[in-house]
Amino acid sequence: MNASLRVAAGPAAGTTIEVGERALVIGRDSQGGRAGTLGDDPELSRRHAQISLTSGQLVVEDLGSSNGTFVNDVRIEGPTGLEPGDEIRCGSTTLTVEGAPDRGTTAVRLAAPQATRVREVSPGRIPTAVGAEPELHVVAGKRLGTRIPVGAEPVVIGRGVKGPGALHDHELSRRHAKVSHVDGTLLIEDVGSTNGTFVNGVRITEPTLIRSGDVIWLGLSTLMVAEPRVEKKPEEEPTPVEPPAPSAESSLLSRFAGLSDRHPKRVLAVIAVVFVIAIVFGAPVAGMMHANDPFNDHSSQSIQVNRIIGHATGELAGPQVIALVKPPGGVNAPGTAALVGNVSAALRQEPTVTRVQSFYSTRSRAFVSNDGQYTYVAAYFKNVSDNDASNAASRLLDRVSKPPEVKLGGPAVAGQQIGAQVGKDLGVAEGLAFPILFILSLFVFRGVVAALMPLFVGGIAVLVTFLALRIVNSFLPLSQFALNIVIGLGLGLAIDYSLFVVSRYREELAKVGQDPAHEKIYGAVPRTEAHGRFPGTESEALHRAIYTAGRTITYSAATVTLALASLCIMPMPFQYSMGIGGALTAIIAVTTALVALPALLAVLGPRINSLAPKRWQRSAERTARLDTSGPWYRLVQWVMRHAVPVATVCIVALIALGLPFFTGVKFIGVDSSVVPTSLSARQVDDILVSRFPVDSSSQITALVRAPASAAPQMAALTTSVRAFPGALQAGGPPTALPGGYWTFAVLPAHRPLDAQTISLVKQIRAHQNPAIETTGNTSQFIDQKSTISSRLPVIALVLCLLTACVLFLMTGSVVLPIKSIIMSFLSLSAAFGILVLIFQDGHLQGLLGFKSLGALDLSQPVLIFAVAFGLSSDYTVFLLTRIKEAHDHGASNRDSVAIGLERTGRIVTQAAVLFCVAIGAFATSAVVFIKEVGIGIAVAVIIDATIVRALLVPSLMALLGERNWWAPGPLRRLHNRIGLSEE
Repeated sequence: MNASLRVAAGPAAGTTIEVGERALVIGRDSQGGRAGTLGDDPELSRRHAQISLTSGQLVVEDLGSSNGTFVNDVRIEGPTGLEPGDEIRCGSTTLTVEGAPDRGTTAVRLAAPQATRVREVSPGRIPTAVGAEPELHVVAGKRLGTRIPVGAEPVVIGRGVKGPGALHDHELSRRHAKVSHVDGTLLIEDVGSTNGTFVNGVRITEPTLIRSGDVIWLGLSTLMVAEPRVEKKPEEEPTPVEPPAPSAESSLLSRFAGLSDRHPKRVLAVIAVVFVIAIVFGAPVAGMMHANDPFNDHSSQSIQVNRIIGHATGELAGPQVIALVKPPGGVNAPGTAALVGNVSAALRQEPTVTRVQSFYSTRSRAFVSNDGQYTYVAAYFKNVSDNDASNAASRLLDRVSKPPEVKLGGPAVAGQQIGAQVGKDLGVAEGLAFPILFILSLFVFRGVVAALMPLFVGGIAVLVTFLALRIVNSFLPLSQFALNIVIGLGLGLAIDYSLFVVSRYREELAKVGQDPAHEKIYGAVPRTEAHGRFPGTESEALHRAIYTAGRTITYSAATVTLALASLCIMPMPFQYSMGIGGALTAIIAVTTALVALPALLAVLGPRINSLAPKRWQRSAERTARLDTSGPWYRLVQWVMRHAVPVATVCIVALIALGLPFFTGVKFIGVDSSVVPTSLSARQVDDILVSRFPVDSSSQITALVRAPASAAPQMAALTTSVRAFPGALQAGGPPTALPGGYWTFAVLPAHRPLDAQTISLVKQIRAHQNPAIETTGNTSQFIDQKSTISSRLPVIALVLCLLTACVLFLMTGSVVLPIKSIIMSFLSLSAAFGILVLIFQDGHLQGLLGFKSLGALDLSQPVLIFAVAFGLSSDYTVFLLTRIKEAHDHGASNRDSVAIGLERTGRIVTQAAVLFCVAIGAFATSAVVFIKEVGIGIAVAVIIDATIVRALLVPSLMALLGERNWWAPGPLRRLHNRIGLSEE
């Protein structure tokens, strides 16, 4: 009697195929067997699968296909029996068994993981028994459907054994456990495995009796003891409701959970002590972080010239304070000289000031505005640190700027006012972010108690990071700007990690102990042998939550840490301070989430849902149970049905948003222009630029190595250089310095960062015989840009390689890491394009409260790139771990993606919104480059969590199909040996 198959889906849908004595080989090149008429299915291997009638039993076998053969959505590992109604999926083709010979076979019901529909799957259906050997059935894991007979000889199970006990599970030890059949009974014993053997949820320490229905957990595999196969029809095995979390107690993450579960109050007491120490010693760190010249490479030419001049003259290069005077009646009024003299005398009283210059001491018209309404006094400082210069500027602001006719500006004043404004903005951002985050958390976490979790984790993480920064700052001076990233990133990651752990804990609480079958299989009934305060129930939920969500946030923290640490490649203190601060924040945030949060959950138990309306509680529990019926599942199914147009629209939109950045971006450095217009440094700078013939901040200081006797040659050289295009014939004679140097000033006719001034500096530096080195604002900008341009490709390469390695070790695929990196670059380019539209072109400047400078700050894109890339990888990890979990449990590629998005889509979107509030609070800053960071990172996160994760990821996953999980043979074997597991 023949069997018939109907093609239910695929290019040949509707076709009926008969299977008789000759085997049916399915594939694109079915030589050697009768070809199946399946049309042009590109997802089929050349020889994909074979269906045959063997002794009247219809059997399907995979022939080594690249993307697997599935029966009822479960991937088969060996010959598998078929019954009417079974569905076989090869590539994009699905066949339904319509008729098969009746051989009196016994259907054995196996476990379909939670990630797939629970159905009567019949891998390896075997005709009615011919012996009395007991068997172990693999009901979860990579060898799902495998039967292990236990005869007279003991069976050793492991990944390095030969015979029926070889399960090829990389979580197994080479020799993991031994099962013996002695006098009609079965005994199992652990044979020195690294992660333990569990029977019905309890770890065994000696040979243990097992009987029919018992469940054994080994690594990632779950085995069930089956009745001996005798002549009578065996009873059906119960269907597990949820795949267990295998070997949880053995992993490092589970040790964290076990410690917190058994001794939660002790753990919280230790955390409280650490928190108090962090408050006492970490909170004052803001006043201790004073890295010198944070925005410049200290090995660059401009900074080296500053050091030479400072060492030779005892003075910092260029005037540090500009006292702008607007005398009543103008510069020519009778009292002007006396007013300027008083200002000069007040400046000289500051011990840091070495000399002052004014119109009355130099008679240079450069000190008088074009309209005669303003003049200024220039004060030069000793060769002191930035911190000392800032303190001196602060004292001068108190002493000199009292008369309304006088305003102070210049580099030292700008630095002091930027630092003070950043500190003020930090307090405003904290005060704004915390209450908004709490209110939003109430709706996201659906309960007051749960909503306090991210603030609990975030508060600890931020203050402990402050303490760590104080320790680092004691031997490596850091910039105070790192505090911004610590607070924003600390709160943001605390929200992400708390949301994932709490959501998974609630999900597991909703599942543990659902019904008697579940209790029997998973050990959910309280047992005296089990550990923890809530054996088999809340304790089990806590272990599973930390084992799964804890693994996810550990991967996430690794990617964020690597991304931020890559900034340490930059030699500028601003960048490497941000890198150190950000990396420490990620490490401490995840440690807090893995240690402090489980202890608090252990104390709370089900009370995590307290202080929430009943409707919210029901909603939270309902959400925890959804897999294949939620809105995200339906959205993803729609996206995958329209994969090509969705992917095309998303990619085109992201590229279009990024075009302004790639085609017209301009950069500026950090100077007085980034100070708010309400502060004196910005007001003085604007007036000097718009009303004076020469902008003192644009002065180019040249340094030449020559003997003291070379005065005539230096005079000629000075005259020659001042004749270059864009230079003015002004600036005074050259000056000899101790040590065989000469210096002279060149005053450009344009602003410091104008193209003409930049060209002038490059022309001066290109001069040979003698070689001329330069410093000044323009020179420092050129050096900063050169350093960033040379180091950025290295950062990008290192970041991509490290991220790819982490994602490969997590997924075992080479396709997914490459695709994730490309999508990260697309979302980043779109974010940078939006930054250009806002900060360079001036769109939304009224709404956001700033005045466009016509360019982006040079130092910020690198920081935004590193942070946003890390967060993009962060959300990639959140999504891929759930997709991989479903795929490993036998779900198809499409179902894995839909289930993964259903489980993470809501959480990732909510986490992104909360993170944007935390980091986006810095958009309220009055300092433009801090505002750029807040808005830039927030925009990148929103784009990644919505367009990329919700639309682009599922559409590309659908287009690539099972090829998403491809890796070359050597790399796959490498992953099996060293891949990051749930250990």
